[in-house]
Amino acid sequence: SWRAAKYLLGDELDGAYYYGRFEDSKLRERTVRKVRLVACAGGAMARKLKGAGWDRLIRHPWIQTLEYCPFKVACQGLFQSLGIEPVTVMSTDSEDALKEMVFNGKGIAYLREDVAKELKEEAGGEIFDVQPVDLPLSFGVAASRLNDPLVEALQEAMDSIWSG
Repeated sequence: SWRAAKYLLGDELDGAYYYGRFEDSKLRERTVRKVRLVACAGGAMARKLKGAGWDRLIRHPWIQTLEYCPFKVACQGLFQSLGIEPVTVMSTDSEDALKEMVFNGKGIAYLREDVAKELKEEAGGEIFDVQPVDLPLSFGVAASRLNDPLVEALQEAMDSIWSG
């Protein structure tokens, strides 16, 4: 996600999906849907913290994404608004690695809601009843290429895919 603007503006990509928004005037972005992130844990951590709220969750290990990741940016905004700072024991730049660490009970993390539900159903994970984080799934193109036939075709395809 975080590299999408660079690739779009460098003409390495015609269009790209990414989490979050860049709010850059050189891009034309549209939100195609909202993605909900929820706090969850797996394995022994899930059993230990069943039904926990922030008062307990904040004292246990968290796994987060790296500073430039839209997940981290969105979650940091929530943590700051609540006046809390989780104890981060591991960081990763891979959503798959984050998922595996949580599924294996290594810590608490905000995961996409669909992934968290999979964790709960398949591995007995726990989705905590604390504030979720909503993040846009965006599609962007370089503003300088809006009249490019290929980009116009992409935009038309986007309209047909996401309009209904």
